[in-house]
Amino acid sequence: MKKTIILISILSTNLLWVSCKKNYENFKFNTQSKSSDSTIDASSIAPPVNYPTIHDYRTDARKSVAAALAKAMTIDEVRSFVKTLTTTKLLNETEFLYAQHYNDIIYNNKTLATVLDENSTQNDTFFNQDLLKYDPYLSILIPDDYEPENWNIYSSVPKVAATPSNWEDENEIYLPMYDTAGYSHSQSSNVQPENLTVVVAECEVITAFCLSYSGNTGNPYYSNDFYNYYINENCNINNGQEFILNSNGSSTALPDKKIVRRGCDRDNNTSKLDKLEKININGSTALAQMEGWAKGSVEIVYHVLYNNGTAQNPNWLSDEKVLPRISRKQAKNASAITLNITHFIWGNTNVMDNYKLLFGEREGNGGAPDPRNTNLTVTVNGVTISLTQAINWRRRDRQIGTQTIQFCTAANGNGTSFNTGLLSFNIII
Repeated sequence: MKKTIILISILSTNLLWVSCKKNYENFKFNTQSKSSDSTIDASSIAPPVNYPTIHDYRTDARKSVAAALAKAMTIDEVRSFVKTLTTTKLLNETEFLYAQHYNDIIYNNKTLATVLDENSTQNDTFFNQDLLKYDPYLSILIPDDYEPENWNIYSSVPKVAATPSNWEDENEIYLPMYDTAGYSHSQSSNVQPENLTVVVAECEVITAFCLSYSGNTGNPYYSNDFYNYYINENCNINNGQEFILNSNGSSTALPDKKIVRRGCDRDNNTSKLDKLEKININGSTALAQMEGWAKGSVEIVYHVLYNNGTAQNPNWLSDEKVLPRISRKQAKNASAITLNITHFIWGNTNVMDNYKLLFGEREGNGGAPDPRNTNLTVTVNGVTISLTQAINWRRRDRQIGTQTIQFCTAANGNGTSFNTGLLSFNIII
């Protein structure tokens, strides 16, 4: 029901965007909060009055920012500023966090907030206070496949698009895209503009926590008067927890859990460490199904699903791995990234002939836990069992593929390559 409500909100917003053909400056924000703010993360803070959810406010606010930024794009120094910060990159993303740079001076002692304010009719606190409090995830993005480092700022004045807050991109929507007069037209989220386009977007590589929240450890990436920003864990290459799955008949195996040697690669390898060596997105068509053009790079997560019990008394467990983000340019070119993630040990205390990998595409930090049932049919030591297993996905994870890895699948050398349709990868030992 929660997802349905969000979808209805987005669709109703789309209808407004399709008909919007003029300057998006005909509204003002009332920034008095409905109630006290959350003490946890910024996804659940109370919205200003007249807004049912914080996401409705952020969606409208981003349109106003995009309209003002598009007008300011006529200024050489503004284009230079945007190019410099997006190519400097935020955690390898070609974007910058508005809250971190709103007070940077662009020219003539004018800050980014001042320049936007001069090109807007918003209230005096909108660009230097309200946005910081109510939309801490607001970012300025140039999708990396535009190659912003090669942008000639003196011959190209880009339009500026705005994305809705909490956007799930399974379905096509229409984004407002503003020109230097502040007027907009609608652009399909499935059709990328040919010319370089700047996007007022949602930063997906950090999470903002209210200052009163004390559940994090370590130093924040950035802090201001409202939030501490922490980097999402986006490269969990080895968390120290490896999984013992299969016996090779060694003397240390339990007597009732031995497996006869079968002459497989893994029988002849003493470590039997299964590694996800390389992975790639299968080109432009696959990328379009996974991530809208107005977003940054793609974050893939996967779950290793295995039996920690026996065939007769299975105990299915899963563990999540989060991969380094894949740039849009890499995805379009189907370029593989090298990982060498050890995710499995075929050990000597449990018995099973295979395990499963379940892949998903994640938005932001994934949101709240969202256990989902997965139907399984597997054979363990000649015994076929069927069961339903809950996998600990997150609300903003979208499942994109499943692959079974067999004990006797070739694993030496380059191992075995797999293709789920959207993703290709190989497993080695």
